[in-house]
Amino acid sequence: MKTHIVLVHGACHQAWHLHLLAQTLDAAGYTTSTPQLPSAALDPTGPSCTLAGDTAVITAALEAAAATSDAILPVFHSYAGVPGSEAVAALSNSAKAKIPRLVYLAAFVLEPGTNVLAADGGDGSESSSWIGRQGDCTLPVPDPIATFYHDVEPALAAQAVKHLVKQAYEPMAAKATQAGWKLFPVTYVFCAEDRAVPAECMRARVETILGDERLRGRWEVLTLEGGHSPFLSRPDECARVIRRAAGEDVGVDGWR
Repeated sequence: MKTHIVLVHGACHQAWHLHLLAQTLDAAGYTTSTPQLPSAALDPTGPSCTLAGDTAVITAALEAAAATSDAILPVFHSYAGVPGSEAVAALSNSAKAKIPRLVYLAAFVLEPGTNVLAADGGDGSESSSWIGRQGDCTLPVPDPIATFYHDVEPALAAQAVKHLVKQAYEPMAAKATQAGWKLFPVTYVFCAEDRAVPAECMRARVETILGDERLRGRWEVLTLEGGHSPFLSRPDECARVIRRAAGEDVGVDGWR
């Protein structure tokens, strides 16, 4: 039985945005799950629209996958790297034993005590962060195509924009409590033309991690061409990265 791949979307997005990648992996013989995070919704103001609420959803999805699969591969995009890291740390020992590695796709990797607001190098306050606040939600992204989908085929990019939803603010401000990325081998994927996640800061963060000899040998770092959403702009390439992380012998042409 091939690995069960759990694909987790980022802020303002939905499981829909991962449908091409899921279809590509399904066609290659994998089972996929795409849980919907409660903090991204038309009205993300309920009690579960928090970092803890997102973590609970991811944990449940991974435990369910582990119950019916010999191996599970979590893939976290963008903001999902934060609740994803919390979730893998909270898994049962039997589920943890089924994870060969984690995949962070243009994702936040935080130390406990830090948050997404500070990921631009600021001090974590609203005034220093690139994420603005509007009540219980973040401010709408002013130009989502330029930010998320500048290299996506125009008709598909327009569809993707229509499926964007509001994002609860609390998960952006909540401090990480777990560094689940320390528990497993990791594939970290940068997107060369990413306009959404602060690549310079994330590169500095990854370089800091790789400075730890205990972690360096367990991490591989790849770069895909294009923008923040390779699951829409280049789903085949994105799928090959994930299939390789799952242990399949696939080529690496075009990666660096």
